[in-house]
Amino acid sequence: ISIVDLYNTRAYLSDTPNDENTRKHILEILDHTKSISPTNPEVYWRIAQVYSWTTDLGSAEKAYRDAIAIDPSIKVSHTFFINFAKNKGDQKLYQQAIDQAQKDIPGFKL
Repeated sequence: ISIVDLYNTRAYLSDTPNDENTRKHILEILDHTKSISPTNPEVYWRIAQVYSWTTDLGSAEKAYRDAIAIDPSIKVSHTFFINFAKNKGDQKLYQQAIDQAQKDIPGFKL
């Protein structure tokens, strides 16, 4: 997954637009990784990051939801999704994400 981290760091630190070919290649790597380790939420977090950088927020949201569905007790999956909703500026989604986290993890706090 380190190549994906490198891509995401480059996208974050660079003022150049996302390269379509690189994005496709990274998503191919992640799809392969998902086929090898389908229950690893980290794969879905990385997929969500790639989609976020390309502004495909619907696919990013789905990836975060998929990570939570794998194991709802993993706090960081909820935290990433809550932060995504907050950064997206979607107050309704933000509140839903918090409510879901509190339901899945009693005593959940950011």
